[in-house]
Amino acid sequence: EMIHDNRENSLNRTGIIIKTPALKAGETITKSFKAYLGEKDKTKLLGVDKSLGDASDVSKWIEPIRWFVLWTLLGINKVVNNIGWALVIFSLLTKIVFMPLTIKSNQSMKRMQQLTPKLNELKAKYKDKPDIMQKEMMSLYKEHKVNPLGGCFPLLLQMPFFFALYSALINSIDLWHAPFIFWIKDLSMPDTVMNIPLFGTIYNLNILPLLMTATTFLQQKLSSVDTGSQQQKMMLYTMPLIFIFIFWNMPSGLVLYWTLQNVFQILHQLIINKRSEVKEAQ
Repeated sequence: EMIHDNRENSLNRTGIIIKTPALKAGETITKSFKAYLGEKDKTKLLGVDKSLGDASDVSKWIEPIRWFVLWTLLGINKVVNNIGWALVIFSLLTKIVFMPLTIKSNQSMKRMQQLTPKLNELKAKYKDKPDIMQKEMMSLYKEHKVNPLGGCFPLLLQMPFFFALYSALINSIDLWHAPFIFWIKDLSMPDTVMNIPLFGTIYNLNILPLLMTATTFLQQKLSSVDTGSQQQKMMLYTMPLIFIFIFWNMPSGLVLYWTLQNVFQILHQLIINKRSEVKEAQ
């Protein structure tokens, strides 16, 4: 067991605890270890020992997507010669791929908005009978072919790509110290522009999480359906604030991807809203 490290300016530390039986006076015990220090490459890990193969995997479900994401980013990078711009293009491609689902989700949300008056009537009629109210609301959804969770599907389907990208950014040597533009010098680390001492603690000032929070709020504001629910209004304001704490120390490449998804969705929603206004005017 390593109990003390007296090295100065040690940025990385590793400890190991090995259970050993109690030894009698003069008795010795010998244990041997094999260590690997290098990139988290499955082929190289297996070359050291077969038992290390799983150390490169996040999960059996995410790992194939992770390798696809990494392969795509590196392929695009061969053309643009910048991982950051490769990430921008990859984000745009994923947005295009999921576009049909996004459109279907928007249609479902619009139908949901049209049902709001009837839903409010049911809530008022059965406010003292929640079981009956829930049953009547489900019947109404079924009658009008509306899925109340339809707006969540595009986000849920993107989550595996999100986790795969996170794994690629923190585990792949190819993305380590990869710069983008302006203040973003390393996509595998937070985009800290300055350190702020406050009450004896040093806080990092990161720009991308702030941009991500602002775009998240705007995207939700544009795409949300007004059902009159106080819970929905609360979520509109609290979700971006929750995200800023989750993403604050995440790799900047991951926050960049999420921010780009918000920006593309905002642009898409503005186009949809403009078309709806034109149709209503006609």
